[in-house]
Amino acid sequence: MRELKVGDSAPNLVLETINGERAALADYWENSEILLIIFLRHLG
Repeated sequence: MRELKVGDSAPNLVLETINGERAALADYWENSEILLIIFLRHLG
């Protein structure tokens, strides 16, 4: 994956939720330009 620069669009990441479901960024940003993601490292 290439390095992102300021102004680049975010890649469509697919991550696993804490419930074991798959969540793609595109599922959330299709209705909005802004998306805030918080990674909780110590959740489990």
